Amino acid sequence: MKTLSFFLIMLFTFSSCTESNNKKINKEIYVKNVFTKKWKSVEKVLPYNSTLWIKKDSTFQFNFKVCLGKGYSNGIWKIDSPYIVLNSYEIDSCLYLSEFGKNCFPVSDSMEFINKTTIKDCIPISEIKYVKFANDSFYIKQDTLFHVPEQNNFCSDSMDIFTENAK
Repeated sequence: MKTLSFFLIMLFTFSSCTESNNKKINKEIYVKNVFTKKWKSVEKVLPYNSTLWIKKDSTFQFNFKVCLGKGYSNGIWKIDSPYIVLNSYEIDSCLYLSEFGKNCFPVSDSMEFINKTTIKDCIPISEIKYVKFANDSFYIKQDTLFHVPEQNNFCSDSMDIFTENAK
C-alpha cells in the first residue's frame, strides 16, 4: 500500500512538472509567433516607409526608403519577454552606416554631420545605408510594434513604430 501511495504521489508530481513545462513552451511559442511577421512603418509626414520582417528562423530583414535615400539591414533576434531584441550582422561591404533609432540630433548652427561607414575610412560607391540594430528592443501593444528608445534620444517616437496593418 505504501508503495502504491508513493507511486501515485510521484506520478502526480511529475505530471504537474510536465504540465508546467508545456505551459511555458506554449507561452514561448505564442510570444514568438506574435512577433514573427512582416511589419510596416506607420504613416509619417516625410515620404518614408520601412518594412521589418521578423522571420520564424530567428532572423530579420529591414528595408527603408525616404525621399531619395534607402537602406537595409539583416540580423538575428531573440526573445527577452516581453521584448524582442534585434542585432544586425556585421558586413564586409563599404556602405554608409545608420544606427537604428539613433540618427536624430538637436539642430544647432555649430553641428556638423559626420557620415559613418561600415568599414573605417572606406569610401562608399553608393548612397545605400546599412542600418545597424544593436540590442534594439521592441514590444507589442495591440497590433503595433514599438521600439524602446535609449535615454537622451532626440528621435521622434513615431520614427520607430510599426504595424501589421500599415497603409
